[in-house]
Amino acid sequence: TPTFSLNGKNTMKALALSILTLVSASAALATTPMAPAKPLTHVEIDGKLEARYVAFATIDETTQTISLRVINDMCGQYDTTTAGQVKCMAMGSTEIEMKVPYTVQEDGCGSKVYSGYDDKRPVDGISEEIEITDNSKRVCENVIAGLQVVKATRLFPRGGSQKIYAFGNEPVRILVASGDEAIYNSLNVQEVALNPGIAGVGRFSKTVGRLTCLKEILIVPPFSPKYRCSLK
Repeated sequence: TPTFSLNGKNTMKALALSILTLVSASAALATTPMAPAKPLTHVEIDGKLEARYVAFATIDETTQTISLRVINDMCGQYDTTTAGQVKCMAMGSTEIEMKVPYTVQEDGCGSKVYSGYDDKRPVDGISEEIEITDNSKRVCENVIAGLQVVKATRLFPRGGSQKIYAFGNEPVRILVASGDEAIYNSLNVQEVALNPGIAGVGRFSKTVGRLTCLKEILIVPPFSPKYRCSLK
């Protein structure tokens, strides 16, 4: 992947390369807009069913990580059985959030198992392990085709643990790089925070010559950054 910097004499060269990257990467890597994430609605914490909880499982192919976010859906925002009925106005609160690097294996029946762990207990952090089983292409009949299963374990530095189990029929969310995201990540310059200190949203930019790329992160589902590049 090419990288670019602003070093005096190389500015024009960097601009030319950035224009070429903008055109070629957008054409080669642009993907169909992704549908909003849908949660897994059966969530158990330490063996207890949490009726108000939902879980979002994500496989990020660009960073080679898998993540799990468990939300207390106190107002039924994701309850499809009561669509259109407003129970209350509070936004669901994040109860658990995990992200780990992954490896993937496929069994002989078409299921894929994404698994990984990250142990930060040596630096007084948490050990986290996630396993996502994607049965969307399963052909064997011993498991329901399309069933998505997530198992996760958290080990705390001073003892104690937490086990999470979730499943549902909604497809696991898979993130792939868009053209603008690839360009943003290839620009070897410091990103600038456009609204530091403002809760709920983060906006950042990178600029090389006339090329400016923006990254926007909204702290609400589906939690994935949005990228936009333009020439001025």
